[in-house]
Amino acid sequence: MSIRSIILRWPRFWKAAGWGAFSGLLYWLLYLYSRQILELSVSAWWSPVVPITIAFAFSIIHGNFTSAFWDAVGIKPKSVVIKK
Repeated sequence: MSIRSIILRWPRFWKAAGWGAFSGLLYWLLYLYSRQILELSVSAWWSPVVPITIAFAFSIIHGNFTSAFWDAVGIKPKSVVIKK
């Protein structure tokens, strides 16, 4: 691996590190405020909205982290060309 290829991957690394830190922050906040989140999710008529919203947020943030991580590592999906 050349020095040039390593240098060109640094922005991808920082993008992955940023999404990873954000994902870790979400998990930490979920742990820290688990009791309040549980009380909020069972206290009102709109209670199913809270866990669904949290699940979507985790899915989007963790998905962005995973995508950025594989880009930083340099692994790309195989593209298949369909002939007609």
